[in-house]
Amino acid sequence: MRNVNVLLLGLAFGAGVVAVGCTKSGTSDPGDMSTGSSKARVVVSSQGSGSSTVHVTAMNDATSSVALDKTVEVSPGNATVLDLSLPTASYTFSADVLSDDVSVGSSSAQIDLMGGQTTQITVAAAPATGSSAGSGATVQIGSDVVPRILGVDVHATGTGPEATVSVHVDAEDIDGDALTFFWSGAGLVDGVVVGSSTLTLPSAAIAAAAAGTPSLHVVAQDAQGAATAADVVLATTGGTVQGAMSASAGESDAMAACLDAQAQCNASCAPAVTAAGVAVATNAACTAGCGAALLVCTAK
Repeated sequence: MRNVNVLLLGLAFGAGVVAVGCTKSGTSDPGDMSTGSSKARVVVSSQGSGSSTVHVTAMNDATSSVALDKTVEVSPGNATVLDLSLPTASYTFSADVLSDDVSVGSSSAQIDLMGGQTTQITVAAAPATGSSAGSGATVQIGSDVVPRILGVDVHATGTGPEATVSVHVDAEDIDGDALTFFWSGAGLVDGVVVGSSTLTLPSAAIAAAAAGTPSLHVVAQDAQGAATAADVVLATTGGTVQGAMSASAGESDAMAACLDAQAQCNASCAPAVTAAGVAVATNAACTAGCGAALLVCTAK
C-alpha cells in the first residue's frame, strides 16, 4: 500500500534471477506479511534554504522493538539514504526536526513492510523560513512500494532483413502506479529510449552484436520516482533469439553510489513542503531525467 503525507523521491533495488525465456523469478506474493524479510530504503531530505537535523526512528508495532534510531544532518536540496533489511511487519516510522537537541517539528506514519518487497520511505524536512532557529519546522513522511521486474519474454517476428525481435519485461507495481521504462544497450539502442515495457529491435542488430554478449539494460520507474533495474542478456542459437534476465546487483559500492545520486536527483525534483502538508504533484519531466540518469549510471 502507498501511504502519502507528502512524497519526496528516492529509489530502491530488489534482487533476483530469472531463467532463459518467458519466466518469472521466485518471489514472495505481493502483500505477504506472514513470513520472510523485507527491505526499506529511507530517503531523508531537506527542503527550502536551510539545513535540517532529522532524528528518524522505526518501531516494530507488534514487538515494540526499535529497528532504526538515527540522526542525520541534511543540507538543503539534498538527501541522505538509509538502507534497512527488516522482518515483515507493520512499523511506525517517526521523524523529528531538531534544533539544539530539541524537537521543533515532528511526524509519524504506520507503514507495512511486506515479504519480498522493497519500500521507499521518504522523510522531508523543511525548516521555518525567515525566522530564528528553533522556532519551528515542517516534516512529512511518505511511502511507496518499489516496482519489480519479474521476467522477460523474447519474441521474433518476420524473416530476412525486415525481421524484428520484441523484448518484453513483465513488471509489477502493487500500488497500481503507471510505470515508465528506460532502455539502453551498447550496439542495440542509440542512447536512452523512454517508453513501454516492450522494446522492438531489428534482428540484424542482434546478430551483428552476437560476437560479444549483446545485452539490454532496463529501468522501470513509477510516478513517485521509485525504480528497479535489470539486465537482459540476448543470445542467438540456431537462428533463435533467447533472453535471460538478472536483476542489477543492489549491494555493490557502484550501485550504492547510483542509488544515492538518484535519491539526490529526485529530492531536487520534489515540491517544497507546505505547512498544511498538502501533497503537490511532482515534476514529471524532472523525475524522468533522474530515471534516465539512473539507467546510464547502473549500466556502467
